[in-house]
Amino acid sequence: MIILPILFFVTAIIYSSVGFGGGSTYLALLLLWGVPYSIFPIIALTCNIIVVSGNSINYIKAGNLNFRSLIPYLIGSIPFAFIGGTLNIEKDIFESKAMHDLLVSFYKYGFVVLTNVPTKDNFIIKFANSIGSVRRTNFGEFFNVRSVPNPNDLAYTSLALSPHTDNPYRKPVPCVQLLHCITNNVSGGNSTLVDGYTVSEKIKEDYPEYYEILSSVKVKFKFIDKTVVLEDMSELIKLDEKNNFKQVRFSPRLDYAPILEKSKLDLFYKARNKISELYNSDKYKVEFKLETGDLLMMDNHRLLHGRTKYDVNEGDRYLQGCYIDFDSTEGKLRHLKRKFNL
Repeated sequence: MIILPILFFVTAIIYSSVGFGGGSTYLALLLLWGVPYSIFPIIALTCNIIVVSGNSINYIKAGNLNFRSLIPYLIGSIPFAFIGGTLNIEKDIFESKAMHDLLVSFYKYGFVVLTNVPTKDNFIIKFANSIGSVRRTNFGEFFNVRSVPNPNDLAYTSLALSPHTDNPYRKPVPCVQLLHCITNNVSGGNSTLVDGYTVSEKIKEDYPEYYEILSSVKVKFKFIDKTVVLEDMSELIKLDEKNNFKQVRFSPRLDYAPILEKSKLDLFYKARNKISELYNSDKYKVEFKLETGDLLMMDNHRLLHGRTKYDVNEGDRYLQGCYIDFDSTEGKLRHLKRKFNL
C-alpha cells in the first residue's frame, strides 16, 4: 500500500506543473488498488484542492489574476456544479445495465471474461456475492490455483490440464465457476474452453448410438482427500425430462467404468473415446491467456475448461476461484431486467 501514496505524490507533481489537479488519475489509482468506492470522492477532492490551491496561490502572487475575466466562469460553474452533484451515478457494475448485458452474454455463450478487475483483498468473493451467494466446498469459500508441493488436485501443479468439468463428484455439481487472475507472468499456462453442448450435438448427429449410451449409462465420479470422500453417479451427457441437453460431466481422472455386459461396455468405451477425442480436438477448443485482473466466469454444466502447461521457474501464475449456483445468476438477471424495464 506504500506504493499508492508515492504514485499520488508523483501525480500531483506532474499535474501541478501544468496547472491541473490530477483528479481523474487519483480515481484511477484508487480503483486499481481496490480501495472502497465510498471513499473515492473525499480522497480525490482533498488531493485536488491541495494541488490546485498551491497553483492558485502561485498564480495570484505572479499578478496574473484578472477578476473581470474570472466572474463569468464563477457565475457559470457554481450552478452547473450543483446540477452535477444531483446526478445519480451508478456506484458499481453490480447494479448496472453492464451487469445485465454481461449475464445475457454468459447465458448465450456459456462464459464471459471481465478485464481490469481489482486483485486485492480476495475481490472475487465480493464479485460473486454481488450476484448471489458463494457456494462453499471442501476447498473453502474460495481456492488459490497455483503450483504447490504435495497437491491434492492437478490444478495445483504446473502440468497441462485436459478439458474437464469441475467437481463432477458433487451433489449437485457447482453450476458457475469464477476464476480470477491475480498474476500471470509465465509464457505457458493458457486457459482453454470447450463447449460441451456443441460437442454433444455433434455426437447426437453423427454417432447416435454413442449419444444414446452416453446419455443413458451412469458412471461413478469419486474424489478422495485426507478428510473427505465425495461420490456421485451421472451420465456423461445428462438430459432433462424432455430429453433435451441439460449438462455434461467429464473428468477422466475421477470417473469409474460402469458394470455392463461386454458388448454394451465395448460400445460405451468407444463412445467415451469419441467424446474425449472431440473435447480434446483443436476444432472445438478456445485458447487464450488470462492476464492480471481478468476474471473468467463460466457455466460448469456446459463448458469444459483446462490449461496448457507452464514452467514455474519463469515466474508466477496465480488464480483465485470460487463457485456460485444458477439461482444466483438467474435471480440477478431477473432483478436487472425488472430494474431497467427490459
